[in-house]
Formats: sequence, structure tokens, C-alpha cells
Amino acid sequence: MPVPAAPPPPTSRLLGCLRTWLTGLSAAFLAGCDFAFSTPLRLVGARPEEGPHVVIVTSAVIRTEMRGAFVRESRRLLEEMQSADGLLATSIRFQPLGSRVWTLTAWRSREHARAFAGSAGHRRARQAMDRALVSFRSATRELPATAFPPSWQTALPWLEDETAPAEAP
Repeated sequence: MPVPAAPPPPTSRLLGCLRTWLTGLSAAFLAGCDFAFSTPLRLVGARPEEGPHVVIVTSAVIRTEMRGAFVRESRRLLEEMQSADGLLATSIRFQPLGSRVWTLTAWRSREHARAFAGSAGHRRARQAMDRALVSFRSATRELPATAFPPSWQTALPWLEDETAPAEAP
């Protein structure tokens, strides 16, 4: 009578699951998947109690050879932004193997967003990053306090909304 095979040890099952997951992930990248990571939404200011707040989502395609410089400048700008008056929240989204990057910011008002956009730090960053850009899009929306905090799921479709007029912050 044959002896039944022993079940594989738990580490073998774990490695098998990991191998399957990595194979699927690799196939997605090879198939041109738009896989992206997002940082957790960093809440900076107090939650808006009443009235609307302004949410800005941006999307940029970066020249491959300038990706490192763009990432360094973006990190510097995001750190500087943390002390900007009126900032409520920030997040960044990127393709680990691609060339797209997105930002999501929430502000107390359009005036606060405009003040940061006109700051010396933002102007310097825009000049440094413009050489790296292949394309750039942004969308701005006012949302009620009940819609805070903003989400990527809500904001990303705004970039594709061709019927909405282009808005400055």
C-alpha cells in the first residue's frame, strides 16, 4: 500500500503563493498595465468644518532620462508645501516602472492654492521641472466639507473630463 505524500511545509505554500503573485504582477507590467502606487493622504491642516474646499489633481508624463531629477525636485517641493498656508492634504501617485506621476492636494480656498502656486519655491520648481515634462494636465474642483478628505478614486476621472472647462486654482 503506497504511503500518502506529506503536505508541503507552510513555507513551501507561502513561496508558491508569492511566486504566483509575482508572476501575475510581472505579466501585468509586460502587458503595459498602468500599475501605480499612491502615498497615503497626508493630512496637514484641520478638517474643513464648513464651506467648500479646493482639490487639485495633476498628471505629468516625465522624460525617462530626467526622472531622477524630477523626483528629487518633487520631493523638495512637497516638503516645502507642508508649511504652506491653507494646505489641508497631499498625496503623490507614481508608476514604479513608468513615466507618469500624479499629485493630489486639498486647500482651504482657491486663494490659498493660488498663493502657493505664485510662491518663489513653486516657480523655481516649475522652471526646473518644465524641461522634464512630456505632458501635463490638471483639474481643480471645489468640494463641500462633507467630501473631505479627497480620494484618488474621485479625483483621477477629473483629468479625463473633456466637458469641464479648464480651471486655474
